[in-house]
Amino acid sequence: MVYEANREGRAWQSALGEIRATQPPAPAQSPTPKVVPRRFWHLFWNATPSKLPISENADFIASRMLLSQDPKAVAWAALNLPGSSIKRTAGLRHVSGHDRQWLLHLADSMSVGSP
Repeated sequence: MVYEANREGRAWQSALGEIRATQPPAPAQSPTPKVVPRRFWHLFWNATPSKLPISENADFIASRMLLSQDPKAVAWAALNLPGSSIKRTAGLRHVSGHDRQWLLHLADSMSVGSP
């Protein structure tokens, strides 16, 4: 069985304003992580991730995670690392033109709405 909204009916027209005003809930705020989660430690084969505080090593962490082939690592880094570290990753010499473009776009999108 498939249900569809009758978008031509009078009830739809009266609800349209409320539908347009609906906003998704704000994402839950979780504490800022201090180190990279254990599930991503495999990306740091020549370092000890538990001894890499994000506050002091964000650029290194960004380069390892954002240039990896692990989509979950990329997503975590995009949500938890500063835009400035993402921008510096884009500027690394070995970064391809394609990767540079999406990293710069990501860094720029993080600054939208920021003071």
